[in-house]
Amino acid sequence: MDKLYLNNLKKYWKTVVLIVVIAVVLGFVFSIVQPLKYSATIELLIIQKQEQISDAYTAAKSVEKLSTNLAQVVYTNSFFDKVMSSGFAIEDKFSKDEIKKRKEWQKMISTEVAWETGMLKVVVYDTDKNQASQIAEAIAYVLATKGDEYHGAGKNVIIKTVDSVLLSRYPVKPNIPVNLLIALALGLLAGNGFVILKSKSGEEAIGNKKAEAIIPIAPTMANLIKEEKKEIENKEIEKIEVKENRFVRMAKPADGIWTMRDFVESEVSPDNKYFYEGEKLELAPEIAA
Repeated sequence: MDKLYLNNLKKYWKTVVLIVVIAVVLGFVFSIVQPLKYSATIELLIIQKQEQISDAYTAAKSVEKLSTNLAQVVYTNSFFDKVMSSGFAIEDKFSKDEIKKRKEWQKMISTEVAWETGMLKVVVYDTDKNQASQIAEAIAYVLATKGDEYHGAGKNVIIKTVDSVLLSRYPVKPNIPVNLLIALALGLLAGNGFVILKSKSGEEAIGNKKAEAIIPIAPTMANLIKEEKKEIENKEIEKIEVKENRFVRMAKPADGIWTMRDFVESEVSPDNKYFYEGEKLELAPEIAA
């Protein structure tokens, strides 16, 4: 198959290139039709008082678990309501449909936990830089002031903002270079799949030809009977007669009538009385004598 694959790759390389180009163009079109979004990033530090925890490893794991839980809480509808009512200048441009609103909120934000550090990073994406910044600050405010509603540790856990909001200079979504690389990879996979399918179909065709060459077609009983019947029907009966002083070969099919086939050269008549020589029918020498 390797040789067949390489041959097909050489044969269809233009098609492969066309598939890749189409995939990249589609990836680019998909990227540019998406709204351009900026990012606002804010980082928080989650601190747990260690008055009742003497083991440093246990304390680190405890903070890590708290950070993970809070990172998931940010996506909830309850947290969204607190952010919207936090007093920041946030435009309510979310859908009125509950399901769509939750999807829009979850798509707008992303969270990341730095393991064993208690650091929680929140990123907000929006087409408006100011709105992205306002939402990020509101999230940090709600976590710092109302986080105890979600972690249940009360004053034993402190959430502090360690870095102010950092706005991206240029739109970060959609990520056109990454999308083009993904489209390129998909195009190469599709082109490779096309060549492999051609190779497999070629192998099947070769296998069928070999099978036809090796395995003769066995005649069926019906065909044998038909051929035998045809042979019997076409079998002719011959005889030689004397017509107009010449030997004539007469023939007829098994179910037909006698017809003259041709003149016989230098043959003796059936009764041995005549023989043919030249154009005359003469008596045999022994009879003439």
